[in-house]
Amino acid sequence: MYTKYGPANTEWNGVEYKRNRFRRYVNEQGIALADELRKEPFVVKRAMMEKFSRQFDYRKNEADRLYWQLLSESEIMEMSDCPLVTIGAHSLCHNDLRYLKAEEAEADLRESGKWLESLTGKPVNAYAFPYGAYSTALADQAIQAGYQYVLAADELLPGDTENKTLRKRMTVNPFINIHQQMHAIIRGTYTEHTLPPGYRFSQLENFQQLTDLFSAVSRNDIPSSYFEKKYATGWTGVSSHGLLVIEPGGRPAAFIGATPAFVEYQGKKELWAQVTDIITHPDHRRQGLFHALVPAFIQSSRKAGIRMLYGFPNENSHRILADDFGWTVIGQLNRFEIPLRPNWWNRLIRKMSSKEKGIEKITLKYKTSDTGLPASWNTGEFGGILRDAGYFSYKKYNGGFVVKAEPGLAWMNLNRGCWLGELQVKTEPELKEALQQLKAITSSWGEKQLLFHISTGTNLHTWLGKQYQPLSSFPVLGFSLGGSIPPEKIKFSLADIDIF
Repeated sequence: MYTKYGPANTEWNGVEYKRNRFRRYVNEQGIALADELRKEPFVVKRAMMEKFSRQFDYRKNEADRLYWQLLSESEIMEMSDCPLVTIGAHSLCHNDLRYLKAEEAEADLRESGKWLESLTGKPVNAYAFPYGAYSTALADQAIQAGYQYVLAADELLPGDTENKTLRKRMTVNPFINIHQQMHAIIRGTYTEHTLPPGYRFSQLENFQQLTDLFSAVSRNDIPSSYFEKKYATGWTGVSSHGLLVIEPGGRPAAFIGATPAFVEYQGKKELWAQVTDIITHPDHRRQGLFHALVPAFIQSSRKAGIRMLYGFPNENSHRILADDFGWTVIGQLNRFEIPLRPNWWNRLIRKMSSKEKGIEKITLKYKTSDTGLPASWNTGEFGGILRDAGYFSYKKYNGGFVVKAEPGLAWMNLNRGCWLGELQVKTEPELKEALQQLKAITSSWGEKQLLFHISTGTNLHTWLGKQYQPLSSFPVLGFSLGGSIPPEKIKFSLADIDIF
């Protein structure tokens, strides 16, 4: 309610939050206020609600009542009297129990069940974790508190499949029809059983299918060889990672694909995967394909040994992944548009010559290698994509190259503009010198600006922010598959995005 009626900017605990295009309040690191509050006990949330409710009257619009008025005690008792309904506990205040002290979590588990039992007069034998977030210790605590079953939105931890006390819980999904919802509840999963009759899943093997699907959606003919290179991630142990929905006639109807890579943080290494493409054929929309495809892809990712799915989604995908599947913002990239001043002669040459010849001219004169650069921030405080030999070899499919920008190095790509993927400098003065070199190099390309995307919190972002206005570009959305590396500690630059 506050994100709808509240101000454009707000403040909590001395931190400023701005409402982004997804109607979420985020700080300068891209972390949402709602996600921060997940870590706080109810007394903090109550103080926040009291403060924010004084700024607007959330009861004013009767049409909004369903958004803030939860079940009353009489409604819970009425539901409990129905022979088809079993009431379970879901915490006292919807706290994420992982962030509570052990004794606080134990009290919440115990008291939420007791309150419902006193209200309904019936035993409460199941506990559903708020946000679907849990740990092995919390699951054990719930059983010790007297519950027979604990309910999770998805199995996140090793050994969950064999845990007989852990059950999956389903939501009422507004984006599929009632028959698909019935199938999902009966089967206990949003996988192939929610697909319309005749549709089926297929692992990514035939790259021509992607060419056909993308041509139908974007009207652009992308050769299958491009997709074959883009999804050739064999150096990670996963040869290619994508899932198609095939329609009854045998043609591709929808697709979700990701590119695995290793991330490294303080000596730990995990396999993560960047979701790069989510697409549905125009003739097969509103069939519930997307909502069947995502859970099936998550299950496939877990089997492949991937510990985190992440991406830089557009507004529509962001909303659905966050609201319907529990993906959360784990970071924020900002972009810097560094102005260039090409002279009239360079602009004329750019217009008259082919792009390929122009790129060749610059690479012949300035290129030092085409192997890329390691992450400039991967020094201890933060981690990032492990840019090793396998990763550099893979990234060649998009045509990047490294130039010398004294006293540093720059990873460039000129195929879609004048893009800076990574800049390797040690100090702020070195950055200023390197930028002057880059401006001289790239001005000969005839472009008006040098574009760079970088995660907030990194040195490069801080230093560049003193010279140029940071502009919001990509929130980083993530879905944990049981990894141990803190996602907020992983940073990215344009070089890590699939389009570079």
